[in-house]
Amino acid sequence: MNYSHLAQALDCCKGSKDGTTSISYKILGDGSVELCYTCVVHFASESSFRSQQARELDRAKSMLREATKLVKKEFKSISGDELNLKKVAGSENDSIEIIQATAHNPRRIAYFRFRATFAVNCRPPVKTLTSMR
Repeated sequence: MNYSHLAQALDCCKGSKDGTTSISYKILGDGSVELCYTCVVHFASESSFRSQQARELDRAKSMLREATKLVKKEFKSISGDELNLKKVAGSENDSIEIIQATAHNPRRIAYFRFRATFAVNCRPPVKTLTSMR
């Protein structure tokens, strides 16, 4: 596995241009990579907290699915090899970090983070009989 090619491919997914969402990565030593989706969220009140959290979780999973597709495509264009990213069971984790809150205003500003770990496998493209001629 060429980790330089993997890092280049992972650099292609950064998040939104306006800076409200980001996708970062960590290459782990055991042949896996951790992707982390982060966004700034505004919670209107305590009662809407759970429904907004569920909505952000769905959005985060969708963004990571799109990011893995983009990384696979980018890796293939860089190295010529096929990249397989398989989600490690039980590795998904979401969290909320309140960054602004006051006692007089129910509105809260927070970071919503969603992390997932993927096992990384890479294989050279399969050569067919016609490509060997």
